Amino acid sequence: MKRGQVSIEFITIFGFIFLMMIPLIIIFFDQSSAVKDAIASNHIRNLAVKIADKAETVYYLGEPSRTTFNAYLPENVISVNVTKRSVIVIYRTSKNDVQTIISSGNVNMTGNISIDPGVHHIEIKNIGDMVSVKDR
Repeated sequence: MKRGQVSIEFITIFGFIFLMMIPLIIIFFDQSSAVKDAIASNHIRNLAVKIADKAETVYYLGEPSRTTFNAYLPENVISVNVTKRSVIVIYRTSKNDVQTIISSGNVNMTGNISIDPGVHHIEIKNIGDMVSVKDR
């Protein structure tokens, strides 16, 4: 009879601990996905702002000027559009929401950047009355 009581108490204690761990695991995964989304959003925002800033610099330096820089593009990016005076990046969050980040500049820009995740070598070149942005 003693051994049966110890076994039931042991199972009860571990069952209670397991039930307490389930909400902690759910909270952990929810918070980690929120942090991943915030990091991806910051990378995308930095990319868009850097393109707009460097495009203005290259434009005001004159026609033969150009610059290159490296930028990280996270996963789940749907499109990167460089048109007229803005850089528009559309991406999907971990909760499957579609978000848009727009960075505006003071100069006309044109170009395209691939949506492959990873480090991209971006070249910005003055081509007269506008700035060309392309992924090398």
